[in-house]
Amino acid sequence: MTIKLKLFSILFASLITLSINAIAGDFPKQFTMQYDLLQSAAKVGEIKVDYKQEKNNYLLNVEIKGQGILSLMGNRNIVSQGKIINQFFLPSKFEHKNNKRPKKNIEAIFVYDNNLIISNYKGRKIEKELISGTLDLAIYLFQFNLIESKKEIYRFEVFQGKKVRTYEYKKIKDDFIDLNKKIVSTELYEGKIIGREKSNHQVWISKNNYRIPVKLTIPTDIGLIINQVLVSTDLSL
Repeated sequence: MTIKLKLFSILFASLITLSINAIAGDFPKQFTMQYDLLQSAAKVGEIKVDYKQEKNNYLLNVEIKGQGILSLMGNRNIVSQGKIINQFFLPSKFEHKNNKRPKKNIEAIFVYDNNLIISNYKGRKIEKELISGTLDLAIYLFQFNLIESKKEIYRFEVFQGKKVRTYEYKKIKDDFIDLNKKIVSTELYEGKIIGREKSNHQVWISKNNYRIPVKLTIPTDIGLIINQVLVSTDLSL
């Protein structure tokens, strides 16, 4: 799996996951988050997240800026838009834009009446079956904790932009990590994309208040280990 697939399918998508009580109760209708991307101790990029919700309509905007080797991939903007119905995210629109390679921009709409995902990529119209419960790459981890039963293994059908893949997460253990000189209680999950080689990755989910990914570790085919670390948010951990 290439660095491109790793970063777009895991790092940029795996940004936020929220507790059942948070969404059902007084979870903020608007918040921001920022992550640093690190190779060892060197910063190679950052991710900024902006979430807005009005009634049952949501809008998630993700901005990705790379530096060093990641700058070769171009800055990115990923958007997911849709509704929240019966504690489930229903995407209606997905966009993935690359300022350096605009020909590879992806736009997709979810047509529930016809059970289709219709996307535009390189001027080509691509239609995929819309399987019940399918989420998009940007929003799928929001759904993580809307599942009422706490299972050891979770699976999500995820539209990546051209294909729908199954993402699987298995809980490894409870863990504590040091985040900006604060010890945060987390759950460590190991994830993989079913049918994709070298897609294994790890994500630490905070346990208290709002359950969000505070750290991810992603290996790449060229030997780089990229860490995604939360550095600021207006959500209380």
